[in-house]
This record gives sequence, structure tokens and C-alpha cells, in this order.
Amino acid sequence: MAKAIDWLKTNYDRAVLMAAAAFLFISGLAIWWGAIQFNNRLITPPAAPPKTASQPPVAVELDRAAQQLQQPLQWKATTR
Repeated sequence: MAKAIDWLKTNYDRAVLMAAAAFLFISGLAIWWGAIQFNNRLITPPAAPPKTASQPPVAVELDRAAQQLQQPLQWKATTR
């Protein structure tokens, strides 16, 4: 232990440089991994085929009314 402390005292600048290099390397790996995960979130899954939409009830009533306007009811003559 004393030998390691003596080495740190004599080579303080190298120890700091190695610690900074290790920190930057680990930080670089974390940023790279985050970029990969971000790219994976951007890829959208294939879309499901759209469902056929049914007409709303109001549209059905409007279609029926338009048909009645084009073919109106005929008056029938009745004798009383």
C-alpha cells in the first residue's frame, strides 16, 4: 500500500491523466449507448392495416333522405 502511495506522490500527473482518460472513455461509451437507444426509439413499427370505417348514423340518414328526394313518393288518387 505504501508503495502505491509513493508512486502516486511521484507520478501525480500521470495518475490524474489516467483517471481522466478512464472517465472520458466510460462517458463516451455511455453517450454512444444512449445514441443507439435513441435511434431505436425513432424507428416506428410497421403500421397495422387500416380498418374499414363504417358510416356514422347521420350519414346513413342523409343518404336515405337524398334517395327519397330523388324519387319522391307518388300521390295515389283514391275515391271515397
